Amino acid sequence: MSIKDFLISCLFPKRCIFCNEVIEYNKNMCEDCTEVFSSSQIVRYIPYMGDERYVECISPFLYKGGIRKAILNLKFHNVRSNLEFFASSIAEKLLEKFDINYIDYICFVPMSERSFVDRGYNQSELLAVALSDILKIPVRNVLIKEHETYTQHELGAEERSRNLLGAFSTNDGSSISNKNFILCDDIITTGSTLKECVKTLKHYGARKIICCTIASAR
Repeated sequence: MSIKDFLISCLFPKRCIFCNEVIEYNKNMCEDCTEVFSSSQIVRYIPYMGDERYVECISPFLYKGGIRKAILNLKFHNVRSNLEFFASSIAEKLLEKFDINYIDYICFVPMSERSFVDRGYNQSELLAVALSDILKIPVRNVLIKEHETYTQHELGAEERSRNLLGAFSTNDGSSISNKNFILCDDIITTGSTLKECVKTLKHYGARKIICCTIASAR
């Protein structure tokens, strides 16, 4: 390190791009975040009708450490600096596991109208658009959230499922029938939200559905 670089690092210490901890000059992430990001792909199975019919959900990261902070910043503070990184990480895992040439559209978990107005954006939609830019698959806004529900993270597993029953519908059934989708959300915890969205898509005739999230809480 040159004297100039040393002085700059003392006056303006380099920080982890995710958790903002001070790090060494030649690194981009702290050790904790590096450990999280080195995890292999996480595949969850979401049953949407009994135990035999399910869709797969792929997530490149665990919901902890710097990833958790970055997702919360995106979700509640409109911090989009890591959005492209998240989308490229998901795209990499999707391409590793699936042949996506048959996918017609990317869609996303919707918010209620009131929640969207309060927040001003839907982080899952932002993720879908970023993923679309990479995979060159168009985004289609086919799902709507019919009514406000209780905040999921405040509920237990069974309560989460009951909370979302009948919450989702569509505004464009003709765009769902016989089409194949990638369905995006920010995180998967119990899988209740994605399950209800998948059930809605299947009800309106969707064929193949692959789910993806930035992170998995399990």
